[in-house]
Amino acid sequence: MNTTCYVKHPKLAREQLDGKLLAECRGGTPMRKHLVADKPRADGTYVLRASYAAASPPNPEGEGFASIGSESLDQADVERIEVVEPNSPLHVMRYDFAIIQDPSSRLLNQKL
Repeated sequence: MNTTCYVKHPKLAREQLDGKLLAECRGGTPMRKHLVADKPRADGTYVLRASYAAASPPNPEGEGFASIGSESLDQADVERIEVVEPNSPLHVMRYDFAIIQDPSSRLLNQKL
């Protein structure tokens, strides 16, 4: 079950995140997510959702499955969102922001 969280990034404005592409990187592989920020509340917090599409490889019967999902990011995840550096692998893949789960990943700041 996905809980709705009201969040606020410590450095980035809500408008900077809304409609942008987020790479959630685990094990060196980015998962493409689209950010949508709801209207802010009086205290400046807002709901930040990350929507995504995923597909599974075909099973032995040749059937594959596709799914579409959306999750409300919590404050801990929002605080880990970083700006993708120009000329990095993620920038070349057209991502705007990233959450790097693997600290040894060089996808965010390695220059091409």
